[in-house]
Amino acid sequence: MSEEQVAQWFSIIASVFIVLGYFSVSDVKAKLILMVGCSLFAIHFYMLGAMTAMTINIINIFRVALSIKFHKSQKLFGAFVVIYLIAGVTTYNSWIDILPLVASIVGCVGMFLLSGIKFRVACVIGSLFWLTHNIYVVSIGGITTEVFVLMAHMVTIYRLNRGGKENE
Repeated sequence: MSEEQVAQWFSIIASVFIVLGYFSVSDVKAKLILMVGCSLFAIHFYMLGAMTAMTINIINIFRVALSIKFHKSQKLFGAFVVIYLIAGVTTYNSWIDILPLVASIVGCVGMFLLSGIKFRVACVIGSLFWLTHNIYVVSIGGITTEVFVLMAHMVTIYRLNRGGKENE
């Protein structure tokens, strides 16, 4: 099996975790599952040579973990925005590297400042940036993930709206 094939398998397995996380109506459960997916995507993007995407995924693991306990921390939110910007500047190679950076800053807003439906809407916006990036770098699992994540968010938003669980 070639390195490219191994990289794509990492992305497919990561995709399974990300999709499962976003089907959860529990924010905490969703975030724990996302951490596993981010870890696998970091390996995948490293293997593809997409260093900004890899670095963003590593930072995302810590962001997600800290957002569970410090959900409304504006100090951590600000710190992560600065960390993302530093990572973006230090790993920038071409315009495509801007997309995961923007996606992660939008995700940071969702993780630290929003919950329920608003959290998922922020994730939809970030997902669109990741989808564009993943198409460009030919990340099979990344593309699959973002298509399913978009659908999962829509289903979860519908379920939360129908169940009146806006702030869970």
